[in-house]
Amino acid sequence: MVKLQDHHSFKDKVVQNLKISRYDRVFKLLLRHSKNAREALIRVMKKEIKKDARKAKIPSFQMPVDFYSFNNFSWRNALKELLNSLPLLTSFIQESLCKGNKKAVV
Repeated sequence: MVKLQDHHSFKDKVVQNLKISRYDRVFKLLLRHSKNAREALIRVMKKEIKKDARKAKIPSFQMPVDFYSFNNFSWRNALKELLNSLPLLTSFIQESLCKGNKKAVV
């Protein structure tokens, strides 16, 4: 019986936070308490990242592979191009890797 009440209060909290536009809390609640929500988010993220990746033009990764281009390759430029071309993916990776360190930049 307690589990049912917890589940009900979880849904109430989601609705309350939606009403006051606290979407960060809504996602946190959904991801923590709902397997369906986690799976749905993963599906949507995969679809959107694949769509972005198909359209992405990242010159640093399209250079010919030879000694000259290898010596002149800049990870800083490549990451900037990646951020501009795939903002969803880079934001997701940055948040995942730097959760505790808000000042860190990937």
